[in-house]
Amino acid sequence: ACDREHPWYTQQVVLGSVDYRQELGRTCAEPGDFSRRVGSLYATDKVHVGVDYVLEPGQDVSIEVTARTGASLAAGDPPTGTDNRIMVIGCSGTCGVSRPASVAALATTAQWAALAPGTWPSTAPPPAAADPIRYVNHDGEYADTNLASADHPTLAPHRCYHKCVAAPCTGEGCDECTGVLPGYDGPGGNALCADQATCETLCTGLGDTCLSIDMHRYRPRCYLNG
Repeated sequence: ACDREHPWYTQQVVLGSVDYRQELGRTCAEPGDFSRRVGSLYATDKVHVGVDYVLEPGQDVSIEVTARTGASLAAGDPPTGTDNRIMVIGCSGTCGVSRPASVAALATTAQWAALAPGTWPSTAPPPAAADPIRYVNHDGEYADTNLASADHPTLAPHRCYHKCVAAPCTGEGCDECTGVLPGYDGPGGNALCADQATCETLCTGLGDTCLSIDMHRYRPRCYLNG
């Protein structure tokens, strides 16, 4: 604000009329004349404006404020996560000048300033996607550490004996019963009657417990290895 006491214009009466003349330097014409701080006014274009919100009277509602491309609303200290606030004013009001609208439940500017957002954006980068697990074929090799399929519930529906031998197979996946070795697959067998994609998915689902699969060359039949 200007600290100079002189008016911006000086007044002179000339031939019955009033003449106002600007006198540069007499009033706030130089940067140094503005030494008293009376407040701050911030103009921003970081949020989307021109948005219509339709709210039901008498009900608790939420207002979502979104940032323009390249801007961020996430600035401030926890727990609010942002220093940005909103306030509802009358349709003919001026932002930063007018008081809150009389129809709003919060009646004072201080109440609106204390209203932290319920959720806020995060500036943290998204977690890096895990590298997809790839299965590399080692033709002519096999592992001798087969997992006990009975110990893992996710493998039970695919065990050859229980899926195809103990009772007639019904439903989806019965075509994989061609992986059964008659006379070999008994109640304690660990072989799974499933195609390669299913065997790989089952192995991946066990995490570090499963390290590889042994896949039959021609049949939908595999073992999972630890």
